[in-house]
This record gives sequence, structure tokens and C-alpha cells, in this order.
Amino acid sequence: VWLNGELIGCGQYSNYPDAKTYERFSLEKAIKEGENTLAVTVFYNGRTSSVYERGDAGLLFEVRGGDVLAFSGTGTRCRPNPCYHSGSIAIVSGQLAYTFGYDSRGEDGFQSPGHSQGEEWRWILESEATAPENRSKLGARPVPRLVDGGSAEAVLVESGRFKFDETLAESGSGAEPEEQTAAGLTMTEGPVVGPGWQMQNSQISRVDPVELVGVPAGSPLQGMKDGLRVEVEDLDGRDGIYLVFDLGREEVGNLELEIEAPEGTIIDMGYGEHLDDGRVRTFVGGRSFAGRYIAGGGKRRFDHRFLRWAGRYLQLFVYSSEFTLHQFSLRRCDYPVEMTGEVETGNDLHRRIFDVGCRTLRLCMHEHYEDTPWREQALYANDARIQALCGYYAFGETAMPAASFALLGRGLREDGFINLTAPARPPLTIPSFTFAWMMAVRDHYLYTGDAELMRAFLPQICSMLKAFLEEREDGLLPLHQVRGIWHFYDWSAGMSGYSKDEFAHGLKVDAPLNCYLVLAIEAASQMLGWSDERVPEEFGSAADEIRQAIGDRFWDPEHGVFHTHEHRKRLTELTQALAILAGAGDEGMRATALERLAAPDSGLSEPGLSQSYYTFEAMMTHKEKYGAEVLRRIENVWGMMLDAGATTFWETITGARDFNNAGSLCHGWSAVPVYVLFHDVLGVQPVSPGFKEFTVKPLPQAVDRCSGKVTVPGGEITVSWKACEAEEVKYEVSAPDGLQCVTSA
Repeated sequence: VWLNGELIGCGQYSNYPDAKTYERFSLEKAIKEGENTLAVTVFYNGRTSSVYERGDAGLLFEVRGGDVLAFSGTGTRCRPNPCYHSGSIAIVSGQLAYTFGYDSRGEDGFQSPGHSQGEEWRWILESEATAPENRSKLGARPVPRLVDGGSAEAVLVESGRFKFDETLAESGSGAEPEEQTAAGLTMTEGPVVGPGWQMQNSQISRVDPVELVGVPAGSPLQGMKDGLRVEVEDLDGRDGIYLVFDLGREEVGNLELEIEAPEGTIIDMGYGEHLDDGRVRTFVGGRSFAGRYIAGGGKRRFDHRFLRWAGRYLQLFVYSSEFTLHQFSLRRCDYPVEMTGEVETGNDLHRRIFDVGCRTLRLCMHEHYEDTPWREQALYANDARIQALCGYYAFGETAMPAASFALLGRGLREDGFINLTAPARPPLTIPSFTFAWMMAVRDHYLYTGDAELMRAFLPQICSMLKAFLEEREDGLLPLHQVRGIWHFYDWSAGMSGYSKDEFAHGLKVDAPLNCYLVLAIEAASQMLGWSDERVPEEFGSAADEIRQAIGDRFWDPEHGVFHTHEHRKRLTELTQALAILAGAGDEGMRATALERLAAPDSGLSEPGLSQSYYTFEAMMTHKEKYGAEVLRRIENVWGMMLDAGATTFWETITGARDFNNAGSLCHGWSAVPVYVLFHDVLGVQPVSPGFKEFTVKPLPQAVDRCSGKVTVPGGEITVSWKACEAEEVKYEVSAPDGLQCVTSA
């Protein structure tokens, strides 16, 4: 949205089509006496994905100055944006939105006063206008708007020449059909490929930056007063110059480009998290991390605000032998939270893990929690629960978890599960994530004391659970064996889903899903108790029956473990952890499973980074015995990522190589150590909603001292403890009035 040529706002909150929200922007700085020009560019996605459910295209606005001064309707003129390509174009990924093409030769200053509206402009038709009574259905943005975090400093690290081989495009080798639609942005007649694929498959020849552009590698672009001047010879129409810039660490923001190049010059831009291919990986597995810009001649500036880019590296492929680059970076888009929580053990590695974990969390918080800001930007219940648990401690954040879990709760499917992501209606769901969502609603009330989310969804949760309990066979919830159900628990051996062959050979039920069901029943029962509502009798009896049935069906006394299912292919840490936390079997079974789980040489398949949360929670049920081992594992695994140069924590320990070279290096669910440091090392744990009652249970078995603070309703809890002789611990604890520490041990 521009007023008199000045950008005053962007970025509508993403919600379901039947629950649209409005944004409110101040015009104070841009408005002037007399006539003012208001201009808006709208991006309509039109493609259902993991982050969006397709709805109708449109725009509503009102300008208020006490009274309504202007509003959308038949008095509004419109036209297609003359620069952005509309229509078929490459997608970033199957989960995300489209890439873009922008032709700056079409710029005509429509945002500024004095623009002459030609015949391409038309009035909104009566049939297109929204009736006033329908406008009242809009809701307010539920979370704060993103704030400008400034431009990330871009440092030149590589340069050279490239050549694109047209025969690659003609053969179609590696180009996905949807990728082969640059739609009006081609340089010649013939086959069309997108810029991401094109950059990935071009031949490159490195040239030292001093020789090519006259400055050494490591030079910051922002420090070049007159820009980075490029003048080379011996280039033909399909050759060009490439430049690679390092932002110094993982960043998230909007692309900003300022360049002086001959009119019609094609500039392809890409972004990524590493240089493992000797260039930025702009195309992998049909995903395209790139956009295309066509120069309009002279010095031009371009800011793309319709999609956040994420990564550490930016890349330019310029089809010209002469140009000057003035700016090329990401302008940070930050969710406005502050680091309010603190944990200090005196250990430098713990501090580094804490800092990088918190930064990982922040880069995965925008409109809602995101799994990764690079590849998907999608809201998943399992991921979001872990992110929220960390965020309650680190940031004292309450608005984002409330909004995120409300979005997920509104995605209820006919089969009783919630949608895999929100706000979207993908054809796939993960049953265990539905139960994780129920636990997350409980967590939110426990950590914030705000009952609004719980009140909104507790009746729905109870109804869902009752329906699941009715589906049980021999005491256990069977696995749904229909299309659109993915029985995923973790990216670890034996836990990432079942094959049709396994179902064909009699697989009907497993332990993890039923453990999740018990944990969800416990969460619902807690919420009902806090609300002074009666807990349905069937909840308690069913939970006990499920616990017993898990022990009867899946306990292996010979090996001292719970099997994931009766086919007994894999022995996993996650299954043991879930069984222990759910109270499966009897006390002896759980003690034996816990002892094996905690053994460094257990022989069990290790969990992924996110689901290590459950392993650590299970081990912390006997923290005096196994707590030090939890911290040792954190130091080894997360320390390894730091040793590898990580500036944010990864999706899996395999890093970028995972998922056929599409592994994310910034994944919010990997911030689990942040939670452990607060909850188990500092030891501050809520007992009743809003920390009205809390306990301090530190970990003197692993560190000899710890201090920190946690933001809670009404202020902050501060804790300092030190291990003394004779296994004694000396404490100092303070809390706001009305909050009570019920134990320190």
C-alpha cells in the first residue's frame, strides 16, 4: 500500500478464506493537504498449498479520518500490475507459493501523484464490489505485524562467468513441467525454463573478484560508495556474469535490489543456505529458490514484498557485460519479540547452544510458527508445540502460540483429525500431530494463564477424543489405513511412516499413536480440572485400558523394550520415551525401558532433533539419575552442528544432504535445548496455570551453578542456585506477587 508514492504497509495476515482479517496502517507521515493518491498492489495466490487455502481474489479498503474519506467499490479503478508477471510461473516448493518475474520496463509511477490513468485502467464493476454487510465479517490481525529489521550486510565471496546451454532446456533434463514456464520472461523463442533451474544448470567459470570486478573477496557491498561496477568483454547473448554474496548467517527477509543496467537486461536472483554445489542451490527436487528481474534502464530499485526469502547466501546471474550493483540483500522481516528469558551456567558451549537456539526460533516466527523459513514456511502442530514451549521461556510470547494453535484447531477434518498445516486444507494429515495439538492447547493455558484458547477448543477436543475412543479395538486405537493418512512420528529409522506392504501383512495397530492418545486424554483431563468441569468417566478408564494394552501387546521382556508394533522391525528411543511418559505397562516395564533408553550404547534408533524432546522428557522423570546424560547428548549433538558452522539449528542432523539434498539448515523444531535449559537445568516449571504455583527442580548433577529468569504473568521469576557440599543446593528465588514456589528440590 502506497500513499503519495510512499510505502505505508504490506503483509496481510494469512487466514482461512471464510475468516479474513484486516490490516490497519497509519497515513500520518505520508498524507498532505489537498489531493492524495492511494495505490495498492495485490498478490493473489490462487493455488492451494501447505500455507494457503484457495479463496476468492479481492481487495477491501477504507480510509478513515474520523469519517470514512474513501473506500473500495465502484468508485475504485484497477488494472493488472504492469511489471509483475501474472499467470503460470514456477513455484518455490509444493508447500509454498510462487516465485516471481518482474519487468521494470513497465514501471509508470502509478503509486505517485500525477500518474495519468490510461485506457488500461477500468472502474470496479457492481458485480465485483463487496456488499457493506459482508465487510463486517473481517477480523483484526491476531498477532503483531512484522517490523523492519534493516538490511543484512552482503559480502561478495565469489564471482565468475556463466554460460547457459540451451540444449539442456531442449532435452528437458531435470526441468519439472511446472518449472518450464517463465511465461513472457524468455530471452529467445523456444523452450522455456525458470531462473532457478537455469542457474543450477548453467556452466560456471570462477574468476577471482579482484580480476573480474576490481575488489577482493570479502568486500561488503554496502561499503562500496559508488556500487560494484562490472565491465567485461567477450560475452555473447547467452553468457553473463555471476556474483555470490554471503550474509554472514542465516537471515529472513524481503529481497531488495538496486542496479544500473542496460534496458532489457535479464537478472536472475537466487537464495540458499549453503554453497555445497559451488554455487547457491537454486533448484532441487522441483523446488525453485529464485526470481527474475528485467532491467528498465538506468538506476532502478526493486523490493519484493510478497514472499520472504531465507538463507545465508544470495546469487546474481546477470546477462550483461556492463552493470553497476548498488544493493542486493534481504531486508529483515522480524516478529517483534525480545529476549526476556535468561539462563547462564557459566559454560560457553551452553551459552552458544542457547543463543543459536533462540535465534533459530526467531527466524521461524512470522505470521505464525514456521517449520523452516526457507523451503516451506508452514505451520505444523508438532513443530509449533516445541517452538511454543521454548518461546514461553525465551520470549514470554503468548500471542503467536494462541493464534497458531487457533488456526490449527479450525482445520478439523471429517475423520476427526486436524489438517496437517494451517491455514490450509492439504489432502494429507498426521494423526499424532492432532494429539500434539491437544497437548499444545493445554501447554498454552499452563504457561500463560490465558484461558481463551482453551475455552474455545476444549469442547472440540473432548468431542474428538470421545470419537477416537469409540474406534478402539481390543483396547487400542487402530491405524487408519486410507489415503491421506500418514502415520509419521519422526525422521528416524522405523518412525517415518508405514508402507502398503506392511499393512498388507497385518499391521493394524502401533504403540506410538496410542501413547499420544493417552497423553492427549491426560491433557484434556487437566484442562477440565482447571476449568472446574467434570472429567468424563470414560477418559480415565480408557486411558488405563490403553496403557495396559500397550504393555500387553508391545512389551518385549527379553530385550527390555516396548516395540513400536508387532512386526518388531526396529527398536527406537522414541517409542520407549512415549511409553514411559504415557505410563504404559507397569512400573517395572517403564523402569527397564528407561534404563535402556538412557544408556549411551542402548542399541535403540536415536530420535530426530525435534522428537528428542520426548526422550529428554522421559529421562528427566528421573533427572537425578539421567539428567546429566541429557545434557551430555545435547552438548554432543547440538555442539556438532555448531562445530560445522551452524548459525541456526538444522532440520535433521544430516543437514543439507538430507531429503535428497533439500535438508533445511534452519528449523524451529530443533531448538529443544532452549526448553531443557530453562525447564530442567535452571529448573523453573509451572505447576498450575500462569505459574500461580511453580516449582524449581534444577540439575546439580550436571552443572554446579545456574542463574536466570523467566517472564511470567505479572513479571518475572528469577532463580539462582549453586551446588554445595553434601549434595545440598543453595537457592535464591523471587517471583511476582500472587505466584508461589511450592518446592525447590
